[in-house]
Amino acid sequence: MKKGLSPVIATVLLLVIAVSMFILFKSWYVSYKEQKVSKEMYLVEKEMKKLVSNIRIYHVDTDLNRIYIINDGYKNLTGLKLYAINQSGEFIIATRNFLKAKDIWVVEYNLSNVTMLYVTSSEGVYDKYYIE
Repeated sequence: MKKGLSPVIATVLLLVIAVSMFILFKSWYVSYKEQKVSKEMYLVEKEMKKLVSNIRIYHVDTDLNRIYIINDGYKNLTGLKLYAINQSGEFIIATRNFLKAKDIWVVEYNLSNVTMLYVTSSEGVYDKYYIE
C-alpha cells in the first residue's frame, strides 16, 4: 500500500504557500509604492524650490567687462557657478557660495570672444545670456 499526503496536510501546505506568496507580494508592493511616492515627493519638492528660487543674468556691460546677476527669487541660493562659452568651449569664470534673495552679484571678466554666459545654482535654477 502506498502512502501519500493526507488531504488535510495537503490543504494546510497549500494555504501556507498561498499566505507566504501573498505576504511576499504585499511587502514588495508596499515597498514599491513607498519608493514611488518618495521619488514623486522629491520631484515635487525640487519643483517647489524652483518656484521660489530664481536667478537671472540681467545685464552684461561689454564696455566695462561686467556681468550683473540677480537672485530674483524669494530664497537664498548656494553653490553658484558662472560659465562662459566661446570658440574653445565652456569654462567656469566665477563661483560664489551664497547669494541672498534679491541681492546682486557683479562679476568682472574680459568678455572678448565670449558668445554666451550661463549661471547655475545648487538649487537647480539657471539662466543663459547670449552676447551679440
